[in-house]
Amino acid sequence: MKEAAQGLQRQSSVPLYRQLKERIVARIQADELRPHDRLPSERELIETFGVSRITVRQALTELMHEGRIYSAPGKGFFLSEAWAPVELNGLLSFTELARKHHRQPGTSAQLVKLSPSDDAVAAALRVTPGEPVVRLHRVRTLDGSAVLVENAFLPMPVGAGLLDSGVGDGSLFATLTQRFGFRPARSTSLVTARLADDGEAQILDLATPAAVLVVEQITFDASGAPMCVTYSAQHPHRFPLTVTDTADGLIKEIR
Repeated sequence: MKEAAQGLQRQSSVPLYRQLKERIVARIQADELRPHDRLPSERELIETFGVSRITVRQALTELMHEGRIYSAPGKGFFLSEAWAPVELNGLLSFTELARKHHRQPGTSAQLVKLSPSDDAVAAALRVTPGEPVVRLHRVRTLDGSAVLVENAFLPMPVGAGLLDSGVGDGSLFATLTQRFGFRPARSTSLVTARLADDGEAQILDLATPAAVLVVEQITFDASGAPMCVTYSAQHPHRFPLTVTDTADGLIKEIR
């Protein structure tokens, strides 16, 4: 990568970390690096470009936030697969989001059954703790690769029809609307992160220890009644999320 070091402009108005980031991106775009290839170490970047460790870490951190690279503890930084970020939009299903981004959605595993509601599910669905609810467990894929593990819980009046027919590869929202007449009107989402458990790491092909994005979403109908609560453990690089806000705090554009 030493040839890429030519021309870091210390007098430029462009910060050094941004220049370094652009050098790494240029190498990626020139196909010198392929998904899961290891990037030069921090020490190698420092020596090659003659910059500080802080500068290197700023560049790498920004690339990680954009989903271009990922870190493996004790091993270094690696090029992510070419997954474009998708918007966090509670009323667009996974299927709709995938097709919007010209990706092929799929389901590699599915389980529908009655399950007693725990305290968190009961509170979200406004039912009594222990009351049976319909649990829909799915592993969702994009272009054949697993990107999220999903557990959706629905109150019996809404989800009973799924016990016989399931959802298949399709949209849960579309199924509820078109086949059973339950139309989502709004949703709330909470995004956090945690370490993947062993099952999630195996399904999502993550080297442990590894973090997953966790999205908890409650969807309501037009009357304000909860239709379902969904917990999704998402691959942080194959299915990154993005939101764009305006200065007044209203979401104007998501990409």
